[in-house]
Amino acid sequence: MSPAARPPAPADRRFLTGLIGAPIAHSASPAMHERAAEALLRALADGPAPPPAREAVLSGLVDIADERMADAIRTVSVRRGYDPADYALVAFGGAGGQHACGVASRLGIPVVLVPADAGLLSALGLRHAVIERFAEEQVLEPLATAAGRLGAVVGRLERQAIERVESEGVARGEIDVRRRTVHLRFAGQDSVVEVPYTEGASLEEAFARRYAELFGHRPEGRPVEIESIRVVASSRPVPEGGERRPPGAFEATPAGTRRAHFSGRFIDVQVFDRDRLAPGARLRGPALVFEAHAATVVETGWSALVDAALALVLRRDENTASSSESARPEAVRLELFTNRFRAIASDMGERLRRTAISTNIKERLDFSCAIFDGGGNLGIAGRAAVDRNDELHATLAGRSHRPQ
Repeated sequence: MSPAARPPAPADRRFLTGLIGAPIAHSASPAMHERAAEALLRALADGPAPPPAREAVLSGLVDIADERMADAIRTVSVRRGYDPADYALVAFGGAGGQHACGVASRLGIPVVLVPADAGLLSALGLRHAVIERFAEEQVLEPLATAAGRLGAVVGRLERQAIERVESEGVARGEIDVRRRTVHLRFAGQDSVVEVPYTEGASLEEAFARRYAELFGHRPEGRPVEIESIRVVASSRPVPEGGERRPPGAFEATPAGTRRAHFSGRFIDVQVFDRDRLAPGARLRGPALVFEAHAATVVETGWSALVDAALALVLRRDENTASSSESARPEAVRLELFTNRFRAIASDMGERLRRTAISTNIKERLDFSCAIFDGGGNLGIAGRAAVDRNDELHATLAGRSHRPQ
């Protein structure tokens, strides 16, 4: 596809709606963004309905991107048994702050943390990261028979993990054991549940509680088995020195204003230079915060405060109403609802797979999870159902071409 005809990338959408500047968009020229948008609008104009406004389409594409990112986070979190709404969202990378409020709103996350130098966070993290090593041993025995020797196994793994960190040049006195976990499951299952190991505590009770948190029920009469045991050791983090006290809040001074698309329309919003925001600086959305390697979009209904570590802490107003679905183009609404319903059906399938005993379900994924309307019509199928239908169609197609 030629540059003139390529579909608009996320940077195009943000640039054309005024949410980022050309340097952050990493484009050769603003004209490239314009050509990408025009190519999309021409494609939409091929249909029978009148083409929607350009800004509505571009804003809708940002919504779709936010929805898909939120779905990816939700899928990983649910698979591990965590509710994203119970945690803060850390936004980093050049585009992380641009999508943070939209993604967090869809996940019910009330707080977003945008660290200082967020565009360089991966490099900074690598520099400050501790050296971490683990030791693991497969057990594959019933918990009832292996419980008596767990302490000895954990102790041996601790020594192995410490030795591996020590081999990296870390002094023994600077090494800590960070985690001791036992991977448990009901006999016949493939997926495991991680349970922290604490000497003297009942692993069976801890497993039952965690299983109920993950899957909403506690199967009775099934034996519990240990799949494996893992111990993680690491060097100690280097202290940054000095106690950081919460700064007193004050209203931040904007560096100027910018015409940008918020809540379905173009408005003049305040622009802030992050390098000039001192600890305690406070601002309210809609607003834009620019820095050398990244940009942060503070959506309507969100506020931002610079903490003692120069991180930008975004908080969502509990009374903020979500944007109207009717204001979005039809194609955007269809894509958003399709993604949402498919995510529900796929979550159903993931929980079924993790708790299954049947080989057909847990290995061959021979199951279907779907959502139907009140009349019994299929609305959307989960990923496993789609995969199985594709496999069935391929099988039938292969048979139809066999010689008789």
